[in-house]
Amino acid sequence: MSRRQLPRPVPYVAVVLTLVDIRNFSGAACVVILADSVATNTPRRSIPINGRMEVNMQSRIVILLAVILAAGCGGSTGQVRLSLTDAPSDLVNVSQVMITVDEVRIHDDASSSQPGAGPDAARDGVDGGGWIILCSDVETLDLLQLTNGRFGALCPEAAADGGTTSKLIDVPAGRISQLRLHLASARLIFNDGTPPASLTVPSGSTSGLKINIDREVPKGALLDLRLDFNAASSISRLGDGSYRLGPVLTVLP
Repeated sequence: MSRRQLPRPVPYVAVVLTLVDIRNFSGAACVVILADSVATNTPRRSIPINGRMEVNMQSRIVILLAVILAAGCGGSTGQVRLSLTDAPSDLVNVSQVMITVDEVRIHDDASSSQPGAGPDAARDGVDGGGWIILCSDVETLDLLQLTNGRFGALCPEAAADGGTTSKLIDVPAGRISQLRLHLASARLIFNDGTPPASLTVPSGSTSGLKINIDREVPKGALLDLRLDFNAASSISRLGDGSYRLGPVLTVLP
């Protein structure tokens, strides 16, 4: 009785190419070749690779080739999402605290980007290596509308319901040490009809408001940064009747 000859396995090959290319950061092309076998009656043969190497088609093989600049295939980036809230306010005769943000940037130790921001930013150290501009759209927020657990989107985009939501922004994975909010303007609106008053913001419209973050952007995952801007603790009235905004900003857990 002759032995039954089993079908010869023939590998199949799947090739996946991904290329990461985001603002101020470019990841390497990643080539993954995975080979496995399926049962078939195809005769035994081999495949030449680059005219030199041959892979026997009968053998069951698993090949993983990853060519990247950073560790992990396609895993050298993560995402950041930003939102803003305000602590409960006891400001007397103030109906609105309006701030206009026209740029948000972070310092990521894994980035080599060096966006400029003028001489004031250079003096304050926010335009050297590692700074990444997340967005530069002009956005106006009323801090007093962001109390009692409500959040406003920073770096917003249109939401499906017609409102806005925070963008998911690709950045290099790694530690974020600081965030910078550049304020174009800030002002108070009063309940009693007093004309609106501009708020003086030291460095807010030059190098920007700087917040220490010290959080990790995980590879292939999301870092959700929620900022608490305490308006009541940030505003003071000066002897000449003008108002000053000395922001009290913290990062919520």
